[in-house]
Amino acid sequence: MSNLETYADLYDRDFLNKFGDKSEEIGHIPFDIQHPAIDLSKIADILDVNIKESDLKVKDGYVKRSDRNITINENISEGRKRFTIAHELGHYISNGTEDVFYRGAESYDGSKQAEEREANSFAAELLMPNKELLTDLMKRELRNIGANPSRISKFEIKTVIAKIAQLLQVSSQALEYRYINLNILRRI
Repeated sequence: MSNLETYADLYDRDFLNKFGDKSEEIGHIPFDIQHPAIDLSKIADILDVNIKESDLKVKDGYVKRSDRNITINENISEGRKRFTIAHELGHYISNGTEDVFYRGAESYDGSKQAEEREANSFAAELLMPNKELLTDLMKRELRNIGANPSRISKFEIKTVIAKIAQLLQVSSQALEYRYINLNILRRI
């Protein structure tokens, strides 16, 4: 396994710099490969952002920068909650001019869609950090199920993705997309 001890080991400098004057403090958060889920509460605490849940009906969540609050829908899955928090943190630290952003607002157009894609990309990188970690987790879990490295079946890949998604506390679908986008896996 790689030598991953802090968040600075997980993220490149450009990504950490998105956190501005809090980048060093976030980089010093301890990382434990046995419990690899990113601590969103700790990051929010460092950024002085409050996270609360509410019944939002049709929206997944929103951030109101001026109040330093992220509100997420209490009725969505835990993996979706974590992705929404990470997404809204992306809006919070972005250079956009809007005070309020909604996740799940499908009616966004033009520049809003670009901001939403950017927040989704930020969330994916925050929750499923780097190729090295994801490759190490994939190798470890394939060994754990006794898979033959030269002949890995789709079933074994799906099983391992589900296990790693559980460890990272993200959805299997989001993790599969991340593996594909990082060129660790082909479409399965």
